[in-house]
Parts: sequence; C-alpha cells; structure tokens
Amino acid sequence: MIEVPILINTVEPNHHPRLDDQRLHLAVPTKGNRSQSKDAQYHSFQQISTASMSDKRRDAYAPIKICPDITMTHPLLTWAQMAAYLNGGELIVLADSLMRRNAVQYRYGIQDFADLLDALPQKFRRRETCEKALLYMRENTDSSMESRMRIKLINTKMPELQGLVVNHPVAISESKTVYLDMAIPELRIGIEYSGRHHAEQWESDEERRTALTAINWRNFTANAETMNDEAKWSTFVTQLRLAFLEQQRTDGQTVASGDAPLGG
Repeated sequence: MIEVPILINTVEPNHHPRLDDQRLHLAVPTKGNRSQSKDAQYHSFQQISTASMSDKRRDAYAPIKICPDITMTHPLLTWAQMAAYLNGGELIVLADSLMRRNAVQYRYGIQDFADLLDALPQKFRRRETCEKALLYMRENTDSSMESRMRIKLINTKMPELQGLVVNHPVAISESKTVYLDMAIPELRIGIEYSGRHHAEQWESDEERRTALTAINWRNFTANAETMNDEAKWSTFVTQLRLAFLEQQRTDGQTVASGDAPLGG
C-alpha cells in the first residue's frame, strides 16, 4: 500500500478534469463503455493501455486480478495514466512510492518505468512529463515526504543538490551503520526529513547526529513546517549553502554543476 499522491485541484491546460477522491475510479476501453453511477468515475486511456501495445508487450502489463470480482490496472500503467492528474513533482513521488524499500511486497525499479515508456506509443498525452520524471525518480526511498523534500531541494537550483543520493549508508562505528535519507557523500553532508517522533526517537536522533559529527559529517533535518514556511525554508537552504562551503574548504573539493532543476 502507498499513499495517495497530491492531486491537481484545478483544471489546468493539458490535464484531464480533476479526480474526485471520494469516488471509485474505473478504467474502461472506450468512452462508450462508461455507465452512469454517482459512486464511480470512469476513465478511458486509449493511448496508455495494453490496447496501444504490440502483442509481445501486452501480456507484461495485463490487468491484475486481486479477487474473483475485482481486477486492477497494472501499477506501472496506472502511474502513466496518473500523469494527467499530477504535476511533475507528484508523478515522481508516486514512482518513488512504487520503488520503496520493502522486504514483503514486490517493488519496481527505474528500468521498469523506462521499459513501460518504451512499450507505449511515442506520442501520448504527458509523455514528456513521464520522461522527465524518469530522470529524477529514485529507488529505495522510505516515504512520500522524503521524496517531496528531495524534489524541493533539487528545485533550489543549487548544483550540489542535483545529485542527491537516497538512503546513503554511513559507518559511524565498527559495528554500526546509519542510513541517511539523502546525502552528498563527497561533501559528507546528510539531509533528512523529520516527521513526528516520540521523545525516545528524538534522543536517538541526537545520538546519531553526534556520532556523525565525530566523523566529520554534517547532518541537517527539516520537517513539514520548514518546507511549507518560505522564511524557514530560506534559512534552511542558507545553512546548507554555508555547510557546502565549509566542507569544500575542509576537504579541498569542488562540486561539478548538476542537471537542470525540475519543472512543475
């Protein structure tokens, strides 16, 4: 199970009308297959469906039967179909969620998304958005908020933040390794999203931060309030800039310019 992404709440150019999150959503082959129901919203994705694929690709993305009376669209096809209802950032968040670290449920990889786009027609609505999302999605994340924070950081246009590594392992002792939500390994800087923690978790985080400092790592955390408050976010970014300069001076390193920032 994954969280529902944040839907576009207005009708924008090149998007379908907004999704009603209080109704059941049903995919049908053509508009003529729709019926009237106040409890359901019908969708026809003729260019983003198995019908648009070659015979040898069709079986790989066939609908999945989850019980005798219910069949769901293939998760990867659903991702491409949702491009009509999400901005570029949330399309990345949704892809990250399908590739999340999970020891129980099957998860996908970036190559699976690339293979899907290769199987679909060269021209379909929002293909460009899907292709751009492919450049920024990451495997092995842990939460949607971490993904949103990573995208927000990339959009600061700071070259050091263009190649953030997710869940980067750092050995803080001979017997213990911690995993940072995001990191710039060459500068030894970690960046993490902080959700609501119990007091014991806060103490653990302080011990973690102290251990990282002891091996010359700088670790920064932000929460939803920081991300949503323009002044607090600006302060957070400024602190990161200063840390980059300090770590570069310490290590005598320079950071090459990265990719262009994300669009909406």
